[in-house]
Amino acid sequence: LTELNQLGVTLALDDFGTDYSSLGYLTQLPFDKLKIDRIFMQGITTSDRARKLLQGVIALGRGLGMAIVMEGVERPEEINILRDLDCDIIQGFVYARPTNAASALAFARDCEPGRADQARLQAASA
Repeated sequence: LTELNQLGVTLALDDFGTDYSSLGYLTQLPFDKLKIDRIFMQGITTSDRARKLLQGVIALGRGLGMAIVMEGVERPEEINILRDLDCDIIQGFVYARPTNAASALAFARDCEPGRADQARLQAASA
């Protein structure tokens, strides 16, 4: 993994906080991103303790120079909390459900910066 990292490959520790994704890997391996498992999303809108735990995990990753990816985001109010906690990337059903490759590609193209504005302008001029 160190050799891959030195070649410029970005490495992410996936599902952090569950199974084999333990704290020890954070210092032993050269990860660039910390993908925090969805289990840490449970209760963040209603529990101060849940938010504090997630805040600590995010601070840990940040302190080690990693970009933070939060998995399992399902509701818009969770996005606001994650923004306040300085989360870099949000992934989950709040944006899209799993889909086939063709639909995913079309979705990604529609999300390109400026593309939505172009579509609105074209619709307005038609």
